[in-house]
Amino acid sequence: MSEIVIDSHFKMSKKIAQLTKVIFHLYSRNEENEEVLKAIKRSNEKELENLHNEIVTLSNKLNSKTKGESKSEVAKKMEELTSKFELEKLTSQKNYNSFIKEVEIKECTIIKEKDKIIEGFKKEIDGFKAKMESKIIEISQNSKG
Repeated sequence: MSEIVIDSHFKMSKKIAQLTKVIFHLYSRNEENEEVLKAIKRSNEKELENLHNEIVTLSNKLNSKTKGESKSEVAKKMEELTSKFELEKLTSQKNYNSFIKEVEIKECTIIKEKDKIIEGFKKEIDGFKAKMESKIIEISQNSKG
């Protein structure tokens, strides 16, 4: 009897260890994804800041060069620079949002995979548990009979 119980206990412990490894692996992947997101966000913010600084610098240069030009020409150049900045800003935001969606899709996929794996392990554990209980009952009946 004890051999069967020990064997079943060993198998259940092994499955629990596997589940623990899977959960740790998924947690680690999630941590890595969060770090990547933070890095991309910082990069995008830095890029936007650089673009803004570039526009300010160009605007100041334009102002110093265009003292003799008409105000409409200066306004036109300023509008062009502002349009360029806004376009680059929108492009960066679209790229960032696209990446976020990809990461969310990957995360959902990982979670679904994890749930399937855990469900499989639970079924195996329940199977082992049922086998162990039936063996215990069988052994106890054999010892009585």
